[in-house]
Amino acid sequence: MQNDLREIAACLAQTTLVFIGGQVNVDAKAEIERSFGLRRLRWIATRKHQSTKSFESIICRADVKVVVLLTRWASHSFGDVHLVCKRLGKPSLNLRAGYNPRQLAYEIKRKCGRKLGLSVQT
Repeated sequence: MQNDLREIAACLAQTTLVFIGGQVNVDAKAEIERSFGLRRLRWIATRKHQSTKSFESIICRADVKVVVLLTRWASHSFGDVHLVCKRLGKPSLNLRAGYNPRQLAYEIKRKCGRKLGLSVQT
């Protein structure tokens, strides 16, 4: 997983990663930004049954590289986020577990690696 972290960090350096779901954890946000060398982690706090339309203006920004739906803390109605991402050509994934940087890197590589131009073993 350490190699995944290095590889994903190189791919995401100086870009924006978007989290959708739950409430912002300031310490975790800072750790993820540092670990991946991000320009920014844009963490969108959500409430149940919120419209996904409000996310689209953020997702479509040129600096957004990957969108992560935190399914553990997100409403089921947010599944439309993946349709928005597909239409905009942005890789996206559901993250069911925690967001430790190593685990996050593993999941990004596993679920979005090909779209990011990485070599991924099946």
